[in-house]
Amino acid sequence: MTTPYYPTRWLISAADASDDPDVFPFLAGQSFLQLKTPVWSTSTVTSISGVERRRALWSYPIWKFKVSYEVLRDGPANLELQRLFLFFNTHQGSFKEFFYYDRFDHTVVGQPIGTGDGVTTAFQLKRTTTIGANSYSEPVMGVQGTPTVYVNGTPTSAYTIGPLG
Repeated sequence: MTTPYYPTRWLISAADASDDPDVFPFLAGQSFLQLKTPVWSTSTVTSISGVERRRALWSYPIWKFKVSYEVLRDGPANLELQRLFLFFNTHQGSFKEFFYYDRFDHTVVGQPIGTGDGVTTAFQLKRTTTIGANSYSEPVMGVQGTPTVYVNGTPTSAYTIGPLG
């Protein structure tokens, strides 16, 4: 069985998210991740001369995941099929946004999140990928567990994390 594509937000987590109702459930018959694709929204306008102008409508992608199952059991002791039905029905298909816990890409280590100036007190958690001179940053929207935050190289507990990181 293969589930259709559903746009989701990416989830960063160090903890097991299996009981969170807003996280796509990891079930016993799930095979390895087959497809993870960033989806962007771009406006393209073509003039009469054929010249195109493009404009990015989103600052960050929405991720699409394709998940396949070798088997989904349906019985008194194994309620995997019912759990999947319940998840999609409570989220009304693709109507309500949900998080997907990517078991192969779910941690952020050593990422700077902000430089204080004595006035600014709120910073967005983010993940930056750099190869050579190219780098790309995206916000971390879902955090499970308690991350370790450092100020000037020293761990601190004087912080709070809002629902959007």
